[in-house]
Amino acid sequence: MSKSRMKDKNMAWTYLVANLAVLPGLGSLMSARKSGIVQMLLAVSGFGISVYFVVRIIFGWAELIDDPNTVIRYVWKAAGGLLVFLTAWLWALVTSIRILRECGDEKDSRDSDSF
Repeated sequence: MSKSRMKDKNMAWTYLVANLAVLPGLGSLMSARKSGIVQMLLAVSGFGISVYFVVRIIFGWAELIDDPNTVIRYVWKAAGGLLVFLTAWLWALVTSIRILRECGDEKDSRDSDSF
């Protein structure tokens, strides 16, 4: 395996880690995919929504305990934010897998061209 192919494969793994462990969409953006911007926006907004409603539940528990319907609404809204984040994460996973496959395809096509 040549150094350029090894570097491409290593970079693809770097994009995967950035997408899945740091911030969904970051690795996609690093690999020059515009979808990374949307993935990042979804991830940040979904996380922000979840945190906002969880904090409202925690700090407003004394007032909310008298109105269980409000608590349930906040829990559903927090779950909705988590679902938005999960959507971004899964999209970033699919993008990362595509990047890895493209890197493998380039390797295969280079190997077949050398014969």
